[in-house]
Amino acid sequence: MKRSKKASAVCCALMLAALLCIGFVPAVKAAYTVSDAYRNSPFFAAVNAVELTGDARTDLVNVARSQLGYIEGGEPGDFGGGGLTGVCDNYTEYIYWYFGDENAHGDDYAWCAAFVSWCADKAGISADTIPKFARVQSEGVAVFQSWDRFRPSTYTPEPGDLIFYVNHVGIVEYTQDDKIVSIEGNYRDQVQKRTNYAGSKSILGYGVLSDEPAPWPAYLEYPGSLQTVGSDGLVVKWLQRVLNDLGFDCGAADGIFGNNTKNAVMRFQTAHGLTSDGIAGQNTWTALWQALHAKYPDAHRFRITVTEPTCTEGGYTSYACMICRYGYAADETEALGHAYGIRITPPTCTEGGITTYKCVRCGDTYMKDPIDPPGHTDADGDGVCDLCSQYIGLEIEPQSNCVCGKAHSGPFAGFLRFFHKIVYYFKNLFGKK
Repeated sequence: MKRSKKASAVCCALMLAALLCIGFVPAVKAAYTVSDAYRNSPFFAAVNAVELTGDARTDLVNVARSQLGYIEGGEPGDFGGGGLTGVCDNYTEYIYWYFGDENAHGDDYAWCAAFVSWCADKAGISADTIPKFARVQSEGVAVFQSWDRFRPSTYTPEPGDLIFYVNHVGIVEYTQDDKIVSIEGNYRDQVQKRTNYAGSKSILGYGVLSDEPAPWPAYLEYPGSLQTVGSDGLVVKWLQRVLNDLGFDCGAADGIFGNNTKNAVMRFQTAHGLTSDGIAGQNTWTALWQALHAKYPDAHRFRITVTEPTCTEGGYTSYACMICRYGYAADETEALGHAYGIRITPPTCTEGGITTYKCVRCGDTYMKDPIDPPGHTDADGDGVCDLCSQYIGLEIEPQSNCVCGKAHSGPFAGFLRFFHKIVYYFKNLFGKK
């Protein structure tokens, strides 16, 4: 993007001074590199032609405008946004930028959200003003709610505010009377403009843009388990944020409890007269809350309830403030779906067969593919079923089984068939007269 010569000179001076002071430090992780397909596209040229003004709202909207017409693709070669393969399978430069993986293509996340984050990054807006997110509810709506910067659908947005739907997000370009025009990624598989009207039922609400860094949102209730080296997840991430906010630097709040976090916990424990073991247990958690509450008297104190997904219902994490009752849900996960085991019951002479399906997780059971019982069979007429060996007597009319044309049964049936065969033999031998 274009910047003023004065701003460029200042940036260069600062970078030179930093290098002189600290020297060159090689990167631990390879940074995102613009794909060749995108670099050679008109969208790359357009975004670099945007003149940043320093006004976050204006810059965000102008960056979004530069990408109008971008089409998602079906492979990394489509990152240029021209829809060359004609396949729409969520492959975009924005998802590639977000994850640094060219094979990431939006199956588990929304590229509309990654597009918003990409625009914010190109506009020079920090993650404390617009979070870097790729999941609309758990990483977008929930964060703006916790920052107290989420507004209902009846709110009149300003250019640069984010417009949220249930599973979609865009950037408000402008409003006119009751009309709201936004620029949205993944709208009909493209970056396009969209028009809504104030109070529309499709609008969930708005994330309000702020030039000020986000305030500390809330505090988590003690999770009931020790947080120590090797722990990870949301609780650790918020623990790290609290430590950093209180001046006990533990580095990036990445949700991974490593040595930096352990050292920060130990420094906090020492400063508050606790045993310095680097483990965040109940006493450390209570001291953290007291210190944070002293700094932010109006901060929330959340109790967390994790609802695990089931076969038919999705999972989520709910947050309810124990002080003011404010709450929200985040970290939604899809239902697991049933995992059925199959048991086949074959038919007998008197009982039908069936196939039974039973879920190994929840026990849900159903049956299908019934087979009627075949009934008894007594081809030799001895009163014993040929299939199940059960004695059935003369209840079933035996088939003709003798050279005489009659069906013999009973205990002498075999003798009679043998005798008639001899008689039949001699009749044929000497001729019947």
